[in-house]
Amino acid sequence: MRFLIYPFLFLEEALVDDVSMSMVVQKPWVIGVVGSGFIVRECHLVAYQNFKIFPRAIASRHLEQAQMVAEQFKIPRASDPVEGMLDSERVDVLEIAVPPSAQPGIIRRILSHPHPPRGILAQ
Repeated sequence: MRFLIYPFLFLEEALVDDVSMSMVVQKPWVIGVVGSGFIVRECHLVAYQNFKIFPRAIASRHLEQAQMVAEQFKIPRASDPVEGMLDSERVDVLEIAVPPSAQPGIIRRILSHPHPPRGILAQ
């Protein structure tokens, strides 16, 4: 049995009591991020780097902000709006890190896109 410990990291059941980075199995999924505010810059993307996970795309309602964060974290593509990311990049898991009131509308737009991701993580 495997345990999901993050959207794309799995840990074997026998190893749960003694977790180390060498025990984590990274899936080759393409990660995209929606949002480029404080929590994304100072928490989420830092945590991704600590786990050696490198998102391939970021989208924000402010393209300049998305570009700045993309440059800071070496994310290859910055988009505005989220449809631009989905049009230009195959995204398997999409993290949505925007205020809760904005999430339902963004999720509806993502799900109605011709190329929706395999999974959505709404923070």
